[in-house]
This record gives sequence, structure tokens and C-alpha cells, in this order.
Amino acid sequence: MKRYLYVFPALLTAGLACTFGGSIPAEEGTSVTPEETILYQDDFSTNSGGWPEFDDPQGTTSYYNGGYRIHVTGAEWDYFGSPTIENTPADVIVEVDTTKHGGPIQNKFGIVCRLSDTPEGSNMYYLWISTQQYSAIGKFVNSKRTFLTDIEIWSPNPAIHPGEAINHIRGECIGNTLSLYANGTLLLQATDDQFTEGKVGLISGSYKEGYEGTDILFENFVVKTP
Repeated sequence: MKRYLYVFPALLTAGLACTFGGSIPAEEGTSVTPEETILYQDDFSTNSGGWPEFDDPQGTTSYYNGGYRIHVTGAEWDYFGSPTIENTPADVIVEVDTTKHGGPIQNKFGIVCRLSDTPEGSNMYYLWISTQQYSAIGKFVNSKRTFLTDIEIWSPNPAIHPGEAINHIRGECIGNTLSLYANGTLLLQATDDQFTEGKVGLISGSYKEGYEGTDILFENFVVKTP
């Protein structure tokens, strides 16, 4: 489990200030088209997937009630975890069900792809949403975050279910195109060609002091090849 402190931009922090309600229809769950093949799946009923369990003053990750929980207790921290999968291909589709288990509505959580570690830090693409109905695609380069979508034009998307409702997230990392879906609806796309290989995983993060405590439960993690 890697962790790192990141001071969130004032622009984005100020932009997160909405509340809302909704639910997820049953037909929006994980499905496989004829062109997709399941590479790996984990319902978190056991710890055989090798997901890291970690506990420190800033946050914890653990198997919990049939899911994988990432609880970020410190302000301005991001935590991510990756399962044990051999020979993860560069082009992947990752799906997972998410529930806000606790903490503020100012949160962020989702999937990562093409994850690798170097002596200089962690590298990955992230595709995440918040229960304030915002979303973002970006990357960490040596543990420093940049956005690949324009945060200045963010607006709430009703496809993202608020509160404690389930959100089904689908992230596609195919070629140089990154696509983020929530509950069957395409939210964002971005292009970038910096990372061409690496692992997949899950990520959660907290905002500035007073908004810490992001607590997300992940279930039904599936990795597919397009």
C-alpha cells in the first residue's frame, strides 16, 4: 500500500459543494459483451486476492463485510491498493461497485490502471468519482498528481448516485484513451500516452482539514480485456 500527501488545489476544493439523491438500477451491473473476456474477478469474500491490508494514523485498508474498504482518516491523503494479478495487460476494462460507508460527501474514489512504482514515486492513471456527482481522470507521475480533464468546467452529473447509494464504476484504459463510466453512462474521456503498462487497483482520497474521513467500500471487482 502506497500513500502520499497531496495539497488539493483551492479551485477544486471550492467547486465541491452540492448534495443530491438517487439509486442504481439492477441492469446497470457488471456485464460482459462478446468482445470482452474476464481476466480477473474478486468479490472479496476471502482475502485470497492479495489486496493489501494497512493501518496507520492517516488511514486504513482492509477486507470488510464482503468488500474491500479504504478509509482515509487524514486530511489531503490518497490511498490506493492493487491485487495480485500476474501479467496484467496494458489494455484493460475495470469495473467495481462502490458504496459510501461513511465520511463527508466531499470525497473521491475509483479505479487506477497502468500502476507502477519507481524509486522516484508511484505512476498511474486514475479515474474517479465523488458522491457530490463530480468526476475526474488524471495521472500520478512520481506521486505528483495532474488532471487530464479540465477541472474548471466541472459540473455535477446526475448519472452518479449520491449519498450511500451504490455506484457502479467502469474504467477503460485502451490504447491512449481513458474512459470513465458510472452506472452505464459515459462521464469523461481523456487521452494520454505516457504510461503503457502496469497494474490495476482501487483508490480513495480525502480533502483538506475538516473534510477528511473518506470511507468507501468496494465490491465485485472485475478486470476484463477488451
